[in-house]
Amino acid sequence: MIQIIKKAAFGLACITAFLLTSCDKTAHEIPEDAPDNGSTVTVGINTDAIGDTPLKDVHLYFFDSSEMLAKHTYYPTMQSLALDRMLMETGYYTIFAVLNTKESCVPTVNRAADLPKITFGEFCQWVKSIDNGTYPNLVTGLVRYEVKEGVSQIMIDVKKGSEAVGFSTVTLNLTFPSPRLPDFVAAQKNSRAAGDELKLRAVIEVYNKGTDTRVLRKEEFVTATATEGIYTSTLQLTPGNYDVRLWADYTTDSRTDNHYITTDTKSIKILGKDQYRGNTDTRDAFTKAFGLTVRNSDQSETITMYRPLAKYRLVANDVAKYNQLRAECKYPALEDLKISIVYEGFLPCAYNVSTQRPSDSDGGYGYASALSQQSDEAVTVGKDFILVNGEQSFVTVTILFKDASGKTISGINGVRIDYHAGQLTTVTGNFFTAGVGGVRIDTNWSGDYEVNF
Repeated sequence: MIQIIKKAAFGLACITAFLLTSCDKTAHEIPEDAPDNGSTVTVGINTDAIGDTPLKDVHLYFFDSSEMLAKHTYYPTMQSLALDRMLMETGYYTIFAVLNTKESCVPTVNRAADLPKITFGEFCQWVKSIDNGTYPNLVTGLVRYEVKEGVSQIMIDVKKGSEAVGFSTVTLNLTFPSPRLPDFVAAQKNSRAAGDELKLRAVIEVYNKGTDTRVLRKEEFVTATATEGIYTSTLQLTPGNYDVRLWADYTTDSRTDNHYITTDTKSIKILGKDQYRGNTDTRDAFTKAFGLTVRNSDQSETITMYRPLAKYRLVANDVAKYNQLRAECKYPALEDLKISIVYEGFLPCAYNVSTQRPSDSDGGYGYASALSQQSDEAVTVGKDFILVNGEQSFVTVTILFKDASGKTISGINGVRIDYHAGQLTTVTGNFFTAGVGGVRIDTNWSGDYEVNF
């Protein structure tokens, strides 16, 4: 639905059907069909703030949740705008309208056919630069909008000149904890926080203070600085008071989730049971909730991120004993074993960034593991991260070793793992030989275990 709303001349505008379709809800206003995995988008224009200024030469700029320009459309007349139905991918967009310039009035690109590679902040500076008298009837407007599946009817309030650009640039200097977690026990540390192919991604949601009214959602790879562990991100916000919810994790695409489902920052979820992946340091993540006062000028804020996770690893110290049994009983080589780690009972499965606490738990989780950090005497058989609330707690797991056919060679259950936020637990035991010949249920298992909080 394309609308131009003029309160002072509402009745007259209704006569002009293609300018004010809201007065006559005709069939062409709302498309009958929308794409299954996207949205049919129409854009309305609210002219309350500009009076009877005539409108033409409409440029619409769509910035995605990474605040990069994703789409640009041009309409020579309001009639052509009124008749357009755009197909858009679902997601969070900042939509900026520029009117009464000319078709060629766009940010500079290398080739005319290219979509300008420009951030929202850079675009705002460009809009200010064209408000120099060249276009005396310049009109601009902006809206931030979540495009959902089905039909999206978007309304943009427009203002004279570049008044729509009323933003301050807020630079967030984010300090992240070291990827090296302190040990609970005297053991070698596992240091890598992410695979080489993954990057540190931030999901930033900004709300009007004390409300659930979201004014911005941004998903981007944060920018590393010259100082290790410090990254930056910038926000374009109007002056005021806000609540910010920030989540950071490792992904290959800033808008595609990896280990955590981040569509709702009040319930960041781990992957479902069929998709869950452990035994990887790429499950590391960070969070912060804080208040933000934006002034009438650019500003910088220093934010210290928090790791809402504890990490553990399971170390088998009976490598030599297993190799001896292997020769006697023709068991598979260590590297040929298939390893399963199964969580007994419930596992925290969701996290509320606003309250900084886990918000849900569920049973039935587990993961396929593999050997790492192997020596002649010991080897790590599994490792994982667990969502935490800042207090000491524990989980218990079953460890199974199987051959290539799926037959269980050895196993043990009831292995208790105590954990604490931001620290590493190492549990050591005779995991390979505790239950040779089948799964041994041993509730009094007493492997070497030590933990200091």
